Amino acid sequence: MSVGENIKKLRKERKLTQQQLADKIGISRSYLGDIEKDRKSPSTKTLSTLAEKLGVSMFYLTTGDKALSDLTDEEYTAAKINFSDKFMEDVKRKEKELENRLRQLLDAELSIYEFGILDNTLEFLDNSDDYDMRQLLTILLLLNKNKDIYDKDNVSIEEIIKDIDDEAENFRSFLLKRYGINQ
Repeated sequence: MSVGENIKKLRKERKLTQQQLADKIGISRSYLGDIEKDRKSPSTKTLSTLAEKLGVSMFYLTTGDKALSDLTDEEYTAAKINFSDKFMEDVKRKEKELENRLRQLLDAELSIYEFGILDNTLEFLDNSDDYDMRQLLTILLLLNKNKDIYDKDNVSIEEIIKDIDDEAENFRSFLLKRYGINQ
C-alpha cells in the first residue's frame, strides 16, 4: 500500500472524515485528499502529525507494517504466541540435527586427538555460563563466516593469517577472562 492508501485506511478505521482529520492536523481537506490519492507528498512534519493524530507510528503510517507499538493487546499476544511456537519448532529441529550429528560422531572412529577435543569441548559446555557460551558462539560464527571469504581467489594469504591471528587473540582473551587469569 502507498502512504496515501495507508492514511485513508487508518482514517476510515477511526471513522473520521477527511475534513475532521484535516482540521485535527491543520491542513485543508483538499490537500489531505491529494495526499490520500498520492497526488501530493506530505512533509515529514505533516506525516509526523498525521501519525500522532491517528495514534500510530510513522513506520506503520508510511509502510503499512505495524511496529510493536502499533499492535493491540490481542495482536501482541497472538504475535508472541506465534513467535514462541516458531522458536520452539526451530529448537526442536536444531535438537534433532544435533542428535544426528552426535550419532555420527559415536559411529565414527575418532583419533585420540579428536576424542580429546570432543571430551574437552563437552567438559567446557558442562561448566560454562551464558556469557561463556555467547563469547564462544561469537568466535565460532566469525570463523565460520570468514571461511566463505577465504574460498575466494582474491584473498591474500596475509589477510587470512591476520584474520586467524585476530580470532586467536580474541579466543585467548576469552579463555584468560573465563579462567580468571590476569596478565
